[in-house]
Amino acid sequence: MSTVTSGANSIAKSCVGLSGNALVEFLLPILRKAYQSSDAKTLSEGAMVCVDRRHDLQFASAHADARDLLIEALRGLYFDAKFGPALILIPLLARYAERSKDKIKLRLAYTVISAIQNQAGDLAAALDSAGRAYIVAKDIEDPIAEVSALTNMGLAIFSLGRVRDGIAVLQAGLRTAEEIQGSGADLLRAKLSLCSNLADCYNRVGDHARALHFAERGLALAVPSSITEANIRVSAEANLVEALLGLGRIAEAKMRMASFQSQGDLTGFGRTELSVARVNCLIVFYEGDWKEAIEGLKKYLAFAREAYPVETDVVLRDLIRVYETVGDFDAAIATLKELIDLVRARMMSATMIRHQAHVSDIFGSAESTGEEEDLVAHSVRLSNARIAARRAEERALESLERTAQMASLAEDASGAQIYRVGELARRLAIRIGISENLAFRIGIAARLRDIGKLWISRDELLLKPRSLTPEELALVREHAAGGADMLVECNLGELGVAVEIARSHHENWDGSGYPDGFAGETIPQAARIVALADCFDALTHERPHRKSWPVWKALEWIGEESGRKFDPRLVGPFIEIVRAAEAIGVSLDATLGEAAGASPFVAARRKVGRVVGLDGELTSNA
Repeated sequence: MSTVTSGANSIAKSCVGLSGNALVEFLLPILRKAYQSSDAKTLSEGAMVCVDRRHDLQFASAHADARDLLIEALRGLYFDAKFGPALILIPLLARYAERSKDKIKLRLAYTVISAIQNQAGDLAAALDSAGRAYIVAKDIEDPIAEVSALTNMGLAIFSLGRVRDGIAVLQAGLRTAEEIQGSGADLLRAKLSLCSNLADCYNRVGDHARALHFAERGLALAVPSSITEANIRVSAEANLVEALLGLGRIAEAKMRMASFQSQGDLTGFGRTELSVARVNCLIVFYEGDWKEAIEGLKKYLAFAREAYPVETDVVLRDLIRVYETVGDFDAAIATLKELIDLVRARMMSATMIRHQAHVSDIFGSAESTGEEEDLVAHSVRLSNARIAARRAEERALESLERTAQMASLAEDASGAQIYRVGELARRLAIRIGISENLAFRIGIAARLRDIGKLWISRDELLLKPRSLTPEELALVREHAAGGADMLVECNLGELGVAVEIARSHHENWDGSGYPDGFAGETIPQAARIVALADCFDALTHERPHRKSWPVWKALEWIGEESGRKFDPRLVGPFIEIVRAAEAIGVSLDATLGEAAGASPFVAARRKVGRVVGLDGELTSNA
């Protein structure tokens, strides 16, 4: 039998021929002991064995043990920044956690899942998983678990471009933690994590004074030593040094590096070595030797690409900052393009893994048990399979809708925008004679039109305090083609019209739009319909950098753009349906956004808003 110090090859060889419960019984004590003894190497290697043998693990009938094994495996993959493999295990963990009926472990499972999804860039799923963890934590009356869920919620919301909201959720978590009596290890660890994450958020928006405050506050906590605590402290130390550098306190930052280095040595994971080296490069930059800093960052960028891909975007952001500071804007744009491509690939991979899990449910639901069946049993199985497949299809679409809602958060705090645009598009399609069935599909597909915005770098583009340069604007416009490419991979069947809409809804009737410069009827009809609905909704709702227009002014402008921006045959009918909706005397938003009321995402956002004291809604970042 292997011990916890065995290598991955030894662990893998020792469990050849095992499957199901036997495999779980072999691996669980190895990973448990590795986690408890902070044996990072064995924890990571054993976790990778779980990934490689995941098909054998799915036959375990001991749901509780399988769940515990997968939790330990995902912890190991999280600490070692192996988020791609971790995403593969998430559906299996969720299944076992739900089946085991243990709410305490169910909450823990969704907390671990959410943390991984955040790091992997699957932000829609991360917020959903954090919401599930929060609901269970409230149900079992575990305030420390509530704090952990709020931490993951805040990070997802912040990463989606809702900067003020994300920070508000993190601060609500810290207030909750401060109200809890006691000084146990779990509570102290939760406070340290919140303080470190708040420091990171404030550093990213340039508020280095607040970042320094929270980094120092967290590091002052006497948290018992563990593999988890060491990793959080490394992040806190990095945030503290970056805050000092941002405040021009270079000598103090250099003195602090010794503590940072010692914390990094404790974790046993290579990604902390990269973090230490990266911050050292920033010190060199702030001391004035920007050429050496760039060369150093490029060196560690190559290391990150090979060994820790998830850290690559951090180094790229540092390079962008350095290039912009020294005035090398061509290099900054090229690096920004690489960052966007990296984030896009990561998010598409995460979304596709999640989508394929639903697709597997669809195809797996009708499989025979392999046993002989009479006609009645066969009919019942097929009937149940059709119901299960339909539910799986609905979950797959709901998953994509959540992703699309996340993509629109920087522009719309409510989450209702995609439903308003979808309903307007459906009504316009019916008005011009399109069948009810196709109009319905256009309305659903319209909700996915801006899904490609999810990977646009919000720190470097959407949150800039100035107008975008032509080069930056071109990068933002890549969301149309990128979103269409992702939807092609999803193989949406009857909703294939979503691909046309995502790609072409920014095309103009006169050929001046993007990404293809199509004109007139070469633009797909569904995209022309959605373009009108999308533009009207954008004009009549406040955005971070402009006020909303009244309906009459928006309709007047749309009329003026007939034949230039919009299909002239659609403008008249569109104005008619908007005026007809207004004539009812009910709020246009309420009428068009009625479907949003049934959205779990919108309900969750309102709940989060109540938690952080934002009157039931998350706010604008204006």
